[in-house]
Amino acid sequence: MRFTLDTNCLIDVEEGRPNASFIRDLVSLHRKNGITIAISSIGASERQRAGGYAQNFSEFLEKLKAIGFEGLEHLPPLAYMDICFFDHCVMSDENDTLEQDIHNVLFPNIEFMWVDYAKAHGLVEDSLDKSWRNAKCDVLMLWCHIKHGGGVFVTSDSNFHATTKREKLKALGVGTIAYPKDALRLANNL
Repeated sequence: MRFTLDTNCLIDVEEGRPNASFIRDLVSLHRKNGITIAISSIGASERQRAGGYAQNFSEFLEKLKAIGFEGLEHLPPLAYMDICFFDHCVMSDENDTLEQDIHNVLFPNIEFMWVDYAKAHGLVEDSLDKSWRNAKCDVLMLWCHIKHGGGVFVTSDSNFHATTKREKLKALGVGTIAYPKDALRLANNL
């Protein structure tokens, strides 16, 4: 069974938040009893705790190593100019609507395309807004989870756990959405 950690799980461990022990225990089960722990490579494109964005993918790998997560499987997201690291993503299939379907569930009030968002908010099109970028990263993280085998999506982000959204996401193939504590319980019961 595959468990996909969202970026909040990394932050929980980095900052020693209450979920950190559950996440570390879950990661310790990687490659044992048929359990795989994965993380989306879009995590490298998320805003850093100190502000700004990673300049290269190796910064992300260093972060994973620093928290003891260097052996996790990496799931490549869809390629996006000015967001992704192009040696760690995949090209889009123009007939695949999953990304937009996920976006419509998670962020119905945010425009799907950057140019539409920029126009709606009076922004310069050549400078990505951090709110739109964050939404795109969340969508791509869940896209990775579904496209690369699903299973259990581990997150403490309440946006994924909202009852109406959770049911719609399950219909898209997300599998189970679990808080870190519940994901560990599921893994221990396999």
